[in-house]
Amino acid sequence: MDIAIIAGASSLVGAEFAETLERSYSDIDELWLISGQKNHLSQLAAKYVKIKTVPVPLDLSEDMSFDFIGELLSGRDIRVKLLINAASYCEYMSLEASDRKALDRSINMNVKSAVMLERICMPYLGSGSTIINVGSVMAYAPLAMLSVSGAGRAFTAYHTNALREELKERGINVMLLTLPEYGNETDPGIAETDTKKAEGKLDLREVTERAVELAQKGRAAYTPGTFYKLIGAAGRLFPGSVAALFKNDKK
Repeated sequence: MDIAIIAGASSLVGAEFAETLERSYSDIDELWLISGQKNHLSQLAAKYVKIKTVPVPLDLSEDMSFDFIGELLSGRDIRVKLLINAASYCEYMSLEASDRKALDRSINMNVKSAVMLERICMPYLGSGSTIINVGSVMAYAPLAMLSVSGAGRAFTAYHTNALREELKERGINVMLLTLPEYGNETDPGIAETDTKKAEGKLDLREVTERAVELAQKGRAAYTPGTFYKLIGAAGRLFPGSVAALFKNDKK
């Protein structure tokens, strides 16, 4: 049985990936949606009729979630055809003002969750399987007030590139999708947000469709939008010490 897994399925990006797979992806038997937002997850799962959907209500900031996913996969004739890591958590504040709970959640969601899911799924990946790791333009340069969340996004970029080389011989492609920072699934009202108009940013329907297409063709990275490509170029030109001077006003 071929399955697709979306982590962070209740985030704006994760939910739009689910819509894309339901609409135009016919190579899977089941779509597993992982999210800590149980009510929104149930609403999402009920929408889909073309693909059998399996809601997996788990908070990926907690270690026990990974044990549960491992048990779901264990002993079954499953191939993970597509793994999309879209879980994230962004905290706009200084390290000094952060509490330990928020720091722990940020590190677990932005760093640990993708790595653990990749490792758990490793025995179930085969030639033709694809991993899409959703990153952020915050990875391009260090930013004050984002010393933890932004650094986590930088980890995603470096990790994805390295993992791509590790899995290349097995015929597994790993692609980094770099986007502006969208709302996390933990944000209030996330279920009601229009993904195509969110914050006046990219059309996520077009982005997710193109991302799946490019990942299946073997692309290493995809950054949609000329503006965000220019941000990436600027991040490579200016030293990190300059970028870190700019502070985000959000608290």
